[in-house]
Amino acid sequence: MMDYNVLHVDLDAVASNIMTLKRCQVGKKLIGVIKANGYGCGDVALAKVLQENGASLLAVSSIKEAIHLRKAGISSDILVLGVTFKEDIPLAKQYNIILTIPGYDYCLECNMSLADLRCHIKLDTGMNRLGCKSEREFGNCISLLTDRNASIEGVFTHFAKSDDKDDTSSNAQMTIFKKWVNSSHYLFSYVHCDNTDATIKYQEEFTNAYRVGLGLLGYSSTSLKLKPAVRLTTVVTSSKEVKPAERVGYGLTYMFMDEGYVSTLPIGYDDGFIRENQNRYVYVNGHQAQIVGRVCMDQCMIFTHK
Repeated sequence: MMDYNVLHVDLDAVASNIMTLKRCQVGKKLIGVIKANGYGCGDVALAKVLQENGASLLAVSSIKEAIHLRKAGISSDILVLGVTFKEDIPLAKQYNIILTIPGYDYCLECNMSLADLRCHIKLDTGMNRLGCKSEREFGNCISLLTDRNASIEGVFTHFAKSDDKDDTSSNAQMTIFKKWVNSSHYLFSYVHCDNTDATIKYQEEFTNAYRVGLGLLGYSSTSLKLKPAVRLTTVVTSSKEVKPAERVGYGLTYMFMDEGYVSTLPIGYDDGFIRENQNRYVYVNGHQAQIVGRVCMDQCMIFTHK
């Protein structure tokens, strides 16, 4: 059976991007973020490339993703960035997986289950998602985890606007992060906060590790010679002539202004090709063509001029 829609991932480009990103943060540990099946590009394949190119740690979203990597033979240390339910903590120990501690309430809830657990503590320095909200809460987490003989291997936060060219909040977040970490007087093996854009833009001596995800695939809002590693291809299943004032698609939202050809592609939002792709562009034999009309569940339409 023929697959019309194929996602191509260039692992050589991924390896090249790893080397490029390493040159931005010489001497620091690389944490490869491959959550959500490696952004849909294959977590196991990306994990192997990261292992081969010196990544110190892999990071995923959930305990389920981490166990999937273990069962696929990935031996690297793996950090779960999201929250792991108390009932699943024994699995983390069984598969030698590092968990994120998102706050003191979590410590109290899990309590004795935290014994001998490998973990990183997350600090909320302004994003208001996960993490300890104050210096005191951070200290309480360290105390309880130490009492339970947990291995506190790292501490981290996450920048909210490092991908914005007018970013002014990252410095403020970094100031809070430094203050809280210094106040703990704890020696962490991993101190990290930089995502891809921050890795490229900022040179911060306080941290000793950095996290890159989309940058592995060649994507960043900051100028750097990363290689795009992902390409989606499909085929044309139908093509017909159209005249000015004709319309196309559900709701007839697009009207043709010129003569040309409307072609149908067998890809839609059921395939992850979201409706927001309307009015964006694809390439047909090297020539640009606009996506016109609403993207359908399993099809979309493109327009080319005569």
